[in-house]
Amino acid sequence: MLNDREKLIHKYVTSMDDGDIDGVIEVLEAACFDPELERIIGEIDLAYQEEEGIATSDSEFVRRLARKQARELCQSVLDPLPDNKRSSSGKIIKFNKS
Repeated sequence: MLNDREKLIHKYVTSMDDGDIDGVIEVLEAACFDPELERIIGEIDLAYQEEEGIATSDSEFVRRLARKQARELCQSVLDPLPDNKRSSSGKIIKFNKS
């Protein structure tokens, strides 16, 4: 039985293969809050790039666009939280004002 992260990885690969931008974005949004998932997606992207011989294919364009939108979404989620900061692992840390 697959765990949630494995399901998201499967969805990412399937969405990439099918050109499903909404599916890719959904997984990238989840990766905003899961540094391990983000790392695995990076490895998958490298494998795609090696397989495709890199760069200007439609799937590369879809990946770049989806990552850009996911980064913007992550930033919009984190920006309104002035008392919070993001750690290097991507987790939100709450700071109390004293």
